[in-house]
Amino acid sequence: MESAPVKELQLTKIAEVKGGVTSITNFVYDENERLSMVKKGSDMTLYTYSGNKIINIEVNEGSKTTSSEITYKDDIPSKGISKVYQSGVLQTTLQFNISSGLNETSQINFYNNGVQVRKLYLFYENGNIIEIQELNNRTVTNNNYTFGEKKNVLFNANTKWAFGVENIDRISTNEILKDVTETRNIKHQKTYNYTYNEEGLPLTAVITETDPPMAVETKTFVTYTYEKL
Repeated sequence: MESAPVKELQLTKIAEVKGGVTSITNFVYDENERLSMVKKGSDMTLYTYSGNKIINIEVNEGSKTTSSEITYKDDIPSKGISKVYQSGVLQTTLQFNISSGLNETSQINFYNNGVQVRKLYLFYENGNIIEIQELNNRTVTNNNYTFGEKKNVLFNANTKWAFGVENIDRISTNEILKDVTETRNIKHQKTYNYTYNEEGLPLTAVITETDPPMAVETKTFVTYTYEKL
């Protein structure tokens, strides 16, 4: 008699407390334990799969919806189409292509009627995204990340590829310790201090935000909940 497959702990909820206000993010999985929905308040991201490939990502933020269809070549994402709706009315259609070099660099280019409007460079090291350079309508944003040696909260729901259309990191293997964003010489920094469970998954975090060189700090207190589905 075959033994039942071992269930992995999946992230199901993130509770964040900042300035006395609590926000909840819920993570929902399908019958194959693939992440199917991320919901925070009225905002949500929906994933559609073909086998283990993500073929559509729908991001809903208020009255804005972005639906991105992804096409693969030789099992590697190569291009896609993003349709942007406002209150259900189509506003923009973007084409994008993906040049992926997993664990090295990736480049994602977005076009509107043949004119490039956004470009992403992603740099990888040890299975983590350590830097993202973004050019968006002539504005350059640099994001630099430092990682630890334990697990990303979505370690058991990870994916191989970045698409440039979602707001969570399902790719990096390890937990983020520091995030520095710089746009037009203005910096914003986040540092993360965790407690962990016996499997190396974060249980709680204190996120400290600063705007160097200013010393003013704001703190967010985070609790992560996992379940074997």
